[in-house]
Amino acid sequence: MGKKPIGIRVPEEQYEKFMAIPKDIRSKLLRDFIAETVEKFDTQNQAFNC
Repeated sequence: MGKKPIGIRVPEEQYEKFMAIPKDIRSKLLRDFIAETVEKFDTQNQAFNC
């Protein structure tokens, strides 16, 4: 699967704080956040499909 850029607008102050976090931890935070978001979406989507 190819990597596609995700366009997310973040306030500059928050971006700077986020970029100050070590890269491996940043990657894990993003993966966890995306997985959690997808899980929530799947749960909500299933409720509509019942």
